[in-house]
Amino acid sequence: MSGLEALGATASIIQLLDVCVKCSRTTSHIIRSYRDAPKELKDLAMKVEMLRFRIEHVQKLGDDLSSINTDDLLPELHRDILLDQLQLYLQLLTSIDNAYSGTRRQPRGAKIQWAMFDKAKSERVMRDLKDVNETLDQGLTIVSL
Repeated sequence: MSGLEALGATASIIQLLDVCVKCSRTTSHIIRSYRDAPKELKDLAMKVEMLRFRIEHVQKLGDDLSSINTDDLLPELHRDILLDQLQLYLQLLTSIDNAYSGTRRQPRGAKIQWAMFDKAKSERVMRDLKDVNETLDQGLTIVSL
């Protein structure tokens, strides 16, 4: 692997980790903001953290073992797929987080009922969360060492 390829692989790993952190923060904020938030959100938060941990592990292995190519541990195609899926997940989370931003001007510590989502939007969000859950399962399988 040339120096530029190694730099590109490192940059894409860092980008993956950055999106994982953003997903984790946004998910945590949603869970804290909504009373009775769906269990699926908590499950997804744990999966994103596991994925982040595994990606960090791949990065550390690549750094520690100069004879191992990062692309051998986590190929570019897999990194690209994971990045695309995590970015879609982040967009979904951001839309959930922003859905009732106007009603968040409540006393500190007050939580909005998850049931305040209109039924159609809530069903779409739950379908999307199910899809993301399946995608993260696949991502965790890809990054398993």
